[in-house]
Amino acid sequence: MTAIIMRVRSRTSPSLSEKKTSQSRYCVRQAGTTLVELIIALLILSFVTASIVYVTLGTTSSIETHTSRGLLQSMLAEAIDRMTRDFQQTGTACPDWNIGTDSITFNRCTGYDVTVAQRTWGPPVTYSLSPDGELTRTENGLSFVLLKRVTDVDFQINDSLVSFAIEAEMPGYNQKMLSSSLSCSLFLNN
Repeated sequence: MTAIIMRVRSRTSPSLSEKKTSQSRYCVRQAGTTLVELIIALLILSFVTASIVYVTLGTTSSIETHTSRGLLQSMLAEAIDRMTRDFQQTGTACPDWNIGTDSITFNRCTGYDVTVAQRTWGPPVTYSLSPDGELTRTENGLSFVLLKRVTDVDFQINDSLVSFAIEAEMPGYNQKMLSSSLSCSLFLNN
């Protein structure tokens, strides 16, 4: 029984001497990659990597630009809100409105004296733009900077309508200057 199995095995599998002769007759290719294949793979990989980096940097700059512009708009809105509150406390009966090229001075109403049926007025409030681009608010000799990097301020009063606009700038992505402006108009109470 064992002899039969051996014969079958010897017939189905080539002997060691048969393997050597078959390898010498045919050129057998070794498994692996050539240098040309490696260079092509590296070129494709570098193009894919470069395009991913390009898209990522473009997205990053866009996000930073929008974030900077949003911050600038927020700072402008805060300055406009502060000025609006002061103007709303003034009214059309304010005795002294003084508008300069880059400043406005007025008195805020601090109350109403019923004995003489008149408003009482507080000290003057001044909003002014300094040469170095700072919008300041001054009252009672105390000044504080409302906004920096302001490039232009415009004030107008027509009867009971007060209009004002502020334009400012700030550095964005790669130090490119972003500019934005905000304006407001409001009617004054009597």
